[in-house]
Amino acid sequence: MCIRDRLTAPPDEKTLRLSVDAYYWQDGRWVHQEEEWYKQFEIQVSECLIATATYGSELSPELMFLRHFRDNAVLTTFTGRQFMVLFNTIYYSFSPAVASAISSNEALRATARVVLYPLMVTLHLGSAVYQLFSFNPELAVVVFCLTVTPMLTLIYIVPWTLLLSRRRKIRVPRTVFEAVYVTWLTSGVTLLLAIPLKAPGYMMAGGALMVVATMVLTLITAVKTFTRLKESKAQPSF
Repeated sequence: MCIRDRLTAPPDEKTLRLSVDAYYWQDGRWVHQEEEWYKQFEIQVSECLIATATYGSELSPELMFLRHFRDNAVLTTFTGRQFMVLFNTIYYSFSPAVASAISSNEALRATARVVLYPLMVTLHLGSAVYQLFSFNPELAVVVFCLTVTPMLTLIYIVPWTLLLSRRRKIRVPRTVFEAVYVTWLTSGVTLLLAIPLKAPGYMMAGGALMVVATMVLTLITAVKTFTRLKESKAQPSF
């Protein structure tokens, strides 16, 4: 008996076909028999669409770091899983179009690498901070967010705001700062309650409020500091 098998490309994205040709001697002649098996399987699609398009390969050091930190740190905690649900909801609303544009244009890819470089550095620093608090993974995720959010705000948002303030004076009322600060404290209390209660809704609401409030507080503080420095230089010295 002679058996020959072959593994063919899947006829669709989730089916793998295995064909087996069997030849055996029967009643003085060769008899041919062919059988096929179909195996269903899941194809894992990269979740870092923009990074994959930017760095060109899922095996790049940047992608491997992102996946390792996400899978072995963030997703191992209740806090991290709820954060990723919220993050993915926002991220996938625009990332496919952005990734498609980057992957089809080499100039955009080079620009994206420059733009993402501070992000990767910040995430590496955030990962180091996470390790310092790894004795309590839930707390470590919160500290990670409180570390990277102000840094990313200073890198990507504050410069544009300061550039705008050069043309138009920006004044932030104290009441606004106080309201945002109260929101930040409220989000912290919500997180503290949501973690032991394992309440996804409160966790996502508290996490979203904390990230937004942290960004706004960082932005307001940076603008106020820049304005004071500018005014002090403008005052005549005696």
